Amino acid sequence: MPDEIYGSLYFKLTLKGHEGGGLFTEATGGGSENAIIEQKVQTEKGPQTIKTSGNLKYNDVTLKRGVDKDMKLWQWRQLVVDGKIADARCDGTIQMLDSTFQPVATYSFQRGWASKYTPAAMNAGQDSAAIEEITIAVEGWKREP
Repeated sequence: MPDEIYGSLYFKLTLKGHEGGGLFTEATGGGSENAIIEQKVQTEKGPQTIKTSGNLKYNDVTLKRGVDKDMKLWQWRQLVVDGKIADARCDGTIQMLDSTFQPVATYSFQRGWASKYTPAAMNAGQDSAAIEEITIAVEGWKREP
């Protein structure tokens, strides 16, 4: 049984080989999954469907934060836009932090690149923070001890 369930988390992105990163208020995605292959087999009780593991897929991760003056994530995405995906690929970590910024869990990804960047909604009439979003395509994902 867990010692504590954390309600308010922050997410710290660190990119190896790039200056981009920062603190985020929302993270979704990540992890991995396998395709499911169903096979029909004949058993002594009659036909039966069994399931086996197919191709392994690592899920993209999307992070959101308030807009600030830092251009590093935009520049990282721009490498891909400019056709320099090999230069953009890098390993990195996403660290979950509690409300006192102490680490709760750390996940690492391999060969990530910024597949999508969404700037903040441009609505001056709203009384809320402007949020930017970045999606990272990854080729590996694991939880660190």
